[in-house]
Amino acid sequence: MKTLQEFVALARSRPGKLNYGTTGVGAANHLVTELFDSKAGIRMTHIPYRGTALAVTDLLAGHVQVVFADPISALPHINAGTLRALAVTSKERSPVAPDVPTISESGYPGFDVIAWHGILAPANTPPAIINKLNTEIVAALKDPETKALLEKQAMQTVGNSPEAFASFIRQDIAVWKAVAEQAKVEVK
Repeated sequence: MKTLQEFVALARSRPGKLNYGTTGVGAANHLVTELFDSKAGIRMTHIPYRGTALAVTDLLAGHVQVVFADPISALPHINAGTLRALAVTSKERSPVAPDVPTISESGYPGFDVIAWHGILAPANTPPAIINKLNTEIVAALKDPETKALLEKQAMQTVGNSPEAFASFIRQDIAVWKAVAEQAKVEVK
């Protein structure tokens, strides 16, 4: 298999027979796979692991047929030729894997999923402290050395306002709550 379209065709021909590995029930890559299954009209069997390394190991061994993995975990195997990257989940190609198409480019327009990191503070933190923290964090993210270090780890900096970040979090929660409800994902 060389393309996402070929993988989807295989999955459609074998409903429920292909396995996908994740880092656990309700984990980000579990929900991303459920979202993709829904968009692609396929059904695969979920195999939860206790971490990306174990899921990727079983992918290499052929026990699962697909894993939505972060670039840091997958790139060494992709570069070694032991895994094939079919697509990235972001709306734009990844700077660390520019030859790998996006899921949108591969026939599923609008698919845009990213892993994100943010810095949070307790809800009762005074606004002046929040603003000071935000100013310092944004300045650090704009530092060329910091930016280059993060980009080497397949991260892109944003550095927006506390209000914009809070809005992003609310929207993200709504998206993944809907995916979990549709896929009947229950974390116990």
